[in-house]
Amino acid sequence: MGLPREIFVRWIWPILFLLAFAACADDGDRLVPLLRAEAGPVDIGDARVSPDVAHPPGAMVSGTFTVTDLDGRSARGVTVKIGELEARTDIEGRVRLPIGRNAPFTVNLLLPNAAPHWSQGRAPDGPFAHTILVLSDARLDSLFAALPEPPMDGSGVLLVEAPVGASVYADGRPGFLWRGEGPVSGDIVSSDGPRLVVFPGLPEGAVDVVVQRVDGRPCAPLPAGEGELDPRVRGGGVTHVAFRCP
Repeated sequence: MGLPREIFVRWIWPILFLLAFAACADDGDRLVPLLRAEAGPVDIGDARVSPDVAHPPGAMVSGTFTVTDLDGRSARGVTVKIGELEARTDIEGRVRLPIGRNAPFTVNLLLPNAAPHWSQGRAPDGPFAHTILVLSDARLDSLFAALPEPPMDGSGVLLVEAPVGASVYADGRPGFLWRGEGPVSGDIVSSDGPRLVVFPGLPEGAVDVVVQRVDGRPCAPLPAGEGELDPRVRGGGVTHVAFRCP
């Protein structure tokens, strides 16, 4: 025997309202995982950020990172992490992550055949693309072999990308260029090989990096191409930074 129609209608709407309210509250209180490690490239709209994250969604931009070695080969399957979020590069070495708008960032990379890497940069106001160079264990071995003495335990490597002709200095330490025959001493970016200067054996911690043009004008960190950056060397790892010279 069913309820009379008038009683059923009178009670069903309050019940439905309470159920809908409870569902909304549950959905807002639940912290959704940002991204599974195996998910690969992700659009910024696919990631949800919990309320305690420093950058709210409106302050984020989409950053597309391409990871390559010194020969320009794409590094696929590399785990790329920033804060709580992580993803793996695709077959072309690319991954897309949300980054704080107009702010410095640090990306951590875990490679199967190399030391841990970090890449620091400064994000622009809108979506951007940024290339990260990585050094394999074989490259690091050849770099250390070029030193007059082995690096100290707990030291790290700084890799600075810059345009040809730029002068690169890091705490007054000697730098190395990468040419066909391997690493050679130098601190002015050459067109003969990758456009970078490498500083091995730096102590862990903040490092004062100066990149300037031939005329002495300062260069600015990428991908924004403006502002300042405070590079930091990690012990046992490689830190990558890149600069543009206007």
